[in-house]
Amino acid sequence: MPKSGEIFRELAELLPLSVIEIDEKGDLVFANHDALNSFGYAQDDLSEGLSIFQMVAPEDREKVEENVQRILSGKETFGNEYLAQRKDGSTFPVIILASPIISEHGPKGVRGIVINITERKRAEETLRWMASQIEQQARALDEILSASPDHIYMFERPGKITYASRAAALALGVKQVEMVGKTWRDLDFPPDTKEKFETQLEQVFITGQQVVDETRFPVVDGIRYYEYILTPIRGADYDIEAVVFTSRDITKRKHMEDALRKAQDELEWRVDERTEELKNAYETLQVETTERQKVEATLRKHAEMLDLANDTIMIRNLDNTITYWNYGAEQLYGWSKEEIQGQYVDQILQTTYPNPIEEIKDTLLREGYWEGELTHAKRNGTRITVSSRWTLQRDDEGTPIAILEINNDITERKQAEAKITRLNRLYTVLSKTNEAMWRIREPKKLYEETCRIVVEDGLFRMAWIGKIEPHTHLVKPIAYWGFEDGYLDSVTISAEDIPEGRGPTGTAIRDGRYDICNDFDDPRMRLWRSEALKRDYHSCAAVPLIIGTRVIGALTLYAKERDFFDDEEIQLIKQLVDDVVFAIEFMEHEKKRKRAENDLRKSEQRWRAIFNNVVLPVALFDLDGCILMANNAICRFLGYPLEELAGVHFSKFTSLEDLDLDMNLYKDLMKGVADSYLGDHYQIDKRYVRKDGKIVWGRQSVTLVKDNRGHPQYTVIVCEDITKQKNAEESRRIHQKVRAH
Repeated sequence: MPKSGEIFRELAELLPLSVIEIDEKGDLVFANHDALNSFGYAQDDLSEGLSIFQMVAPEDREKVEENVQRILSGKETFGNEYLAQRKDGSTFPVIILASPIISEHGPKGVRGIVINITERKRAEETLRWMASQIEQQARALDEILSASPDHIYMFERPGKITYASRAAALALGVKQVEMVGKTWRDLDFPPDTKEKFETQLEQVFITGQQVVDETRFPVVDGIRYYEYILTPIRGADYDIEAVVFTSRDITKRKHMEDALRKAQDELEWRVDERTEELKNAYETLQVETTERQKVEATLRKHAEMLDLANDTIMIRNLDNTITYWNYGAEQLYGWSKEEIQGQYVDQILQTTYPNPIEEIKDTLLREGYWEGELTHAKRNGTRITVSSRWTLQRDDEGTPIAILEINNDITERKQAEAKITRLNRLYTVLSKTNEAMWRIREPKKLYEETCRIVVEDGLFRMAWIGKIEPHTHLVKPIAYWGFEDGYLDSVTISAEDIPEGRGPTGTAIRDGRYDICNDFDDPRMRLWRSEALKRDYHSCAAVPLIIGTRVIGALTLYAKERDFFDDEEIQLIKQLVDDVVFAIEFMEHEKKRKRAENDLRKSEQRWRAIFNNVVLPVALFDLDGCILMANNAICRFLGYPLEELAGVHFSKFTSLEDLDLDMNLYKDLMKGVADSYLGDHYQIDKRYVRKDGKIVWGRQSVTLVKDNRGHPQYTVIVCEDITKQKNAEESRRIHQKVRAH
């Protein structure tokens, strides 16, 4: 074997690359240590005879044979991908950089560098999957925001809109895409509103503090009211990168509040009017008689006329025994006049006072009247709230003798007010949870913050999030907030269909939908009733956490009141859970994306290390012929430092004698010209001009690399230094010429 071949093989053994040589039949004549290890063979296997076709998967063997013949016939291929096969039958993807082994009589074999691209393939697949997932999540987020009735904008400095929800665009009569790039002053708002919004937006960018406010706009059919929140979005360095503006139409709520206030004012006016009439009637009676019995008789006679009124009217002695009970009282409370006569009012109605009874009596004696809200029990046990007005009646000597009480049932109004209050609290919970989702990037912290917001802003007794243990199927808490007091350690909750799993939490997880218990007296709650009542839990609701199609756990809420949860509240809680699950899914995808990017960087670093340590001069060129990347060998070959080669056109270091041929071949390669000589590559022997002006010869192989759709991306040029060979040929030619003369 020539001495140069021995030197090459000695160098190949030092390379961290797989290097092989095959003869014209495809039999291996050399494989370095790295190659044998990569394919699972030993030196004895090589000595006994080993073919290149044993090292390639069956589906690629025909391709290998075709490319070997092309190289041997002068049509070299470069950078082909194959599915390699180890001795044990396992496969892995590789790129083989191949060139012919030239002897004095022509090509006698092929030399190749085998690069394992398994990690690169995995990284490419991971990146493709990640891109698809991120695109799906972006579409899902836009669909969620588009489905929301809220008007949502995102502003970046200097106050330009980068996103607007569908509802926001529709409200202004424009398309979503037309909103991007606009500022407040470009939108169809009243001038004072624009100025106010701009000031608050700049305030959030400067201070980082959330702004909550209300505004109103005149429209064709009147005035519409909006509640809005400006929330800062912070980047990784905690700087404020954007501000999210969320507004919600609260016109109906405002109208309801106005209606409630008007109804209350009207009721108070009516009671005042009736009370004044009764006071006048009693004053007249006091003038007409001086005897207590006559006053009471006259009061009863006048009170009988009040049976026609819808208000509840009663008269009672100072010892609280009832002496008169009108028709309205019968209808409201359920007791007849005969049944109620002589009964103690607080005992039969189970009165709950807003203040100590002694304070109320002192006010009544001092002022002559008292008014406030009381809670009573009806005959059927139902608790109601009444607006009560008391008037103290005196005889001619000024001695108190009776109390006139007029009550008006305001239970429905109080329930409506309470419901509005609860819904407003839940909307606040939603808003604060969404704000937390923008700034928290760890699932456990988001779970904890969600529980805290639900308890502190939603005024629930306790909230917890539990996940299913795979082996035991028990639901174990991962976050909670509120008055827990050891409850979660004292109870057992399962996701299976057993007694421990038939409460709201287990049922919600098992069925994949929310479940409610509005009273712990429910028979299915017997396992948890005692511990729950100790902590003043009287109703609870659970909503499952569903990631993809998999239920991983549930959010469970506890309230002090019975019958607390209704459909509207559950829908808002479901929306809260959906938002949290979406945030958790996004966090998981972000972690996968970052891992994939890190793997890709490591793979690229390894590839660059291999590329830079390849013995042959190698460079990547763009489609115009300018250098994209060059290895150390080509820098040594041309005498240029790496930084001076970046972006340089190959004409700079090509001899003028060979430039036209090389340029024409490169242009034809870009055009896709294919004949017996050109395909996706070409090879020529040409002269290079080094930086120091010296001429060197190189056998240049140029290969066009395409993407999966066949579009050209860049070219790979591998050069073999043949200066000594060319000088030897020139010496022989001159020697022969001299001998001929």
